[in-house]
Amino acid sequence: MLELRVTNIDFDKVRITDENGETQTYDINKELAVDPFNVRDEFLHQSSKYSYWASLLEQLKLYEESYELQADKKRSELYEPSRQKLLAEGVTRPSKDQIDSQIMLDGDYYNLCNNVVAIHYQVNQIKALVKAFEQRKDMLIQYGADQRKEYEYIKKLNMPNQMP
Repeated sequence: MLELRVTNIDFDKVRITDENGETQTYDINKELAVDPFNVRDEFLHQSSKYSYWASLLEQLKLYEESYELQADKKRSELYEPSRQKLLAEGVTRPSKDQIDSQIMLDGDYYNLCNNVVAIHYQVNQIKALVKAFEQRKDMLIQYGADQRKEYEYIKKLNMPNQMP
């Protein structure tokens, strides 16, 4: 049996700190909630909510790529010294795996890799949120169509019978 242990199955708050150091906290449940008595306003605000989170996702992807590049650069800088160290230790033909293991022992490189993992997790969380806003849009469209159908049906019921 596979057993997974996670710290939090789902996230309901997102705290975003911009480049100026200003922090904004969002309650995801409130952001995604729909007021059934004011669907028109919900529909009108949907695109701005979606664009905000999609833009944030793109910014996080940019940071992710930057962290990956930093890690790749550090790995490249460490490759030859790591190979030379293995040669000095008596390894006649260091394999790629041996060199990679040596590189991973470098604290700075290890920290950069951890940054990549952390930002990758954040990117995936915001991807899920953007997808939820896409589903919210579809739901709003369907809900609006259902309300129109219901209105037309009630309107028909309340009309007096007219004979041709």
